[in-house]
Amino acid sequence: MKIHIVAEGDLEIPVARKLIMFCGHRPGNRYVLRGFGNVEKNAASYACLLEEGVAVLVLTDFMDAKSPCFN
Repeated sequence: MKIHIVAEGDLEIPVARKLIMFCGHRPGNRYVLRGFGNVEKNAASYACLLEEGVAVLVLTDFMDAKSPCFN
């Protein structure tokens, strides 16, 4: 399966690629959105990236998400 990557920045791309390949899939297109706010703002539009046999991995560090960490 091909999996597209949506990430906050360039540092998340190699991590996402390794995760995808480790799971036996192929990395697709990369979309670097420069910050959690842009990822959050565009979240609904990722559905248009989907087609049969293709998925989207969204990778963010949540530093600016104002979201609590869970144990």
